[in-house]
Amino acid sequence: MKDTRAYFQFSQQSVADAGGPHRQLQAALEKGDEPVVSSAVLFMFDQAYGWPAGYTQAVAELGVYQQTFEAPQALAGDEHDRRALLDYFGQPEHVVGSATKTFAALYRHAERDSQIGAAYLGFCPDTGEPCYLEGPVLTNLGFDVLYPMVLARHGVTTIDSDVADDETLSKLRNVTSGHMTEGLGQNKVEWFRIGTSRPEVASASPIAIDPLLGITTLSAAKRLAADLLRIRPHVPTTPLQAGYTFLAVVAFGEDTFATLTELKRRGSDPYAREFDARFTAFWQKFYDPKAGPDVAEPDRFACDLLGGVMFGRSNGMEMRIGDYTGQQYPRYEIARTVSQDSLMAADRPPAIVVYDGQCVPELPTVQSLQWPTRALTFYNVDLDSTGVLHPALGQYPYMRVGITSANDRAVLAHRDPSIVGTLTNYIGRQAIYCSSNRAQRVWIPER
Repeated sequence: MKDTRAYFQFSQQSVADAGGPHRQLQAALEKGDEPVVSSAVLFMFDQAYGWPAGYTQAVAELGVYQQTFEAPQALAGDEHDRRALLDYFGQPEHVVGSATKTFAALYRHAERDSQIGAAYLGFCPDTGEPCYLEGPVLTNLGFDVLYPMVLARHGVTTIDSDVADDETLSKLRNVTSGHMTEGLGQNKVEWFRIGTSRPEVASASPIAIDPLLGITTLSAAKRLAADLLRIRPHVPTTPLQAGYTFLAVVAFGEDTFATLTELKRRGSDPYAREFDARFTAFWQKFYDPKAGPDVAEPDRFACDLLGGVMFGRSNGMEMRIGDYTGQQYPRYEIARTVSQDSLMAADRPPAIVVYDGQCVPELPTVQSLQWPTRALTFYNVDLDSTGVLHPALGQYPYMRVGITSANDRAVLAHRDPSIVGTLTNYIGRQAIYCSSNRAQRVWIPER
């Protein structure tokens, strides 16, 4: 508590004035002179710092756990856990005899939970019951800690390569491919990639996500444009202008990527001029003067809002040149464009999509409109000086895990109960999960 007070540059009196314990009690606590503290006193710290109810109590309980290193009996694994652990490379058999709960055990309920897109954070250390991811969460826990969340799921999981180290990606690939999946009780998992060629996923199938798929109203198009502008504020456009152009691109009915590309090219060659003529003729029918002068012409800057998604598709392209009548002509293999329905169909196996967050920073925002509830996404978050989370959360940020390098107090300070929860204070495989306005301890399995 002393370190926390120093972090926020508060005095003991200012903490007391904000609803915390009186100054004398704080001084005794910080010196270690008060070994027993009531829950009511701990709750006063929650009040003073604006933390969710029970957060300070959870921190105190983590301190006890750190000193004892004794896992509660509620976390003891059953036979299903022990069998699953045998299938991990390098797992000594003698460790299995005292196995604790694993995510593999949750697979028994995965078929039921897949209907609601459930994802598990871990287990409650007091009851042993699984803890669910209730909404978007901001955390400083690394992907090497969180990747077992993927193992108990049937749906699609998207991973920013910026948050996943090589060893963890390789481990996840091994666990979800080949004979090991059978031991975990899982089906084989399909792997895809967007905009990345990392060796760990180089053999995965390159795909593209249509950034405008499913947009049929101007309000949805404006919402997407507004979220993208939070990522690319330098683009000289507005949500109305970009959104109106996005809707026109959808209504035009041709390949979205090709249409956006030709709008960007501005008729620079005969083929582009022919496209411009066709799109201009369409626009004259699409545009109604009642819409106002701001949208009288296509907004070509709107294309820049989706530059990363466009690059992600191009980076998955393969091409070869061959000799045709004495000239070398290219043959293109373009990354396949997929939809939510195609990846999440009932007869499809689970899927993992690895993308390059540096090249395609807007992918989580685009996904939030298309995959509102069932896709679990891990992405990199920058807590900049403005306090804005980057990338933008989007309108439907369910099943999203933003990973940052910031410390626990900074993460918690960015918490907005109506938008995002937090997962912090990782000690001995326990952490504190804050959702809505409550805090609880969560035990996270290693595998």
